[in-house]
Amino acid sequence: RVVAAMGGHPADALVQMWACRALHSITAGEGARGEARRQAAVDAGALPLVVAAMGAHPASAGVQEQACLALRNITAGAGAQGDARKQAAVDAGALPQIVAAMSAHAGKAAVLQGACWALGHITTGVNAQDKARKKAAANAGVLPQIVVDDERTRGQRRRAAAGVLGAGHYHIRRRCTGLRFTFGDDAQGTITFGD
Repeated sequence: RVVAAMGGHPADALVQMWACRALHSITAGEGARGEARRQAAVDAGALPLVVAAMGAHPASAGVQEQACLALRNITAGAGAQGDARKQAAVDAGALPQIVAAMSAHAGKAAVLQGACWALGHITTGVNAQDKARKKAAANAGVLPQIVVDDERTRGQRRRAAAGVLGAGHYHIRRRCTGLRFTFGDDAQGTITFGD
């Protein structure tokens, strides 16, 4: 019913926000039951609708926050099903919408936290698919969004940076005054968080 409501009322920001919140709650949990709920949401078509809600309501911090949290939970999990859900989120266009949400709501800690959690789940892992998702996140423009030095969201952004930059094709290591990183094949730089 949640997915049907989203599909039936795409222009209603409140319906989209509450539906995303419901999906976030429904898809929470560990073990086989949590996995089954996450997979049922994907099978019902939730991912493209969550991404569409983000695109249809870019000015709504509530929609952006709840959509990111729904993406976070739906893309949780390991193994073949978890990898497939993460890839389905990428294929649905989640990465550019997450970046857009972070940019449009740069002063909203709740949106940024949800976005970083979603990015962390979508880009987790070290296999070839995971590396491709990390590269897709970088190509979507996530790096400038997660390296902004903002006192209120520093921890969440650092965790997202570690997730996006931390494994496989990307490498991250702590240094005295900041985060040193290399990304891609030939670009490098230093992210300083001021701690």
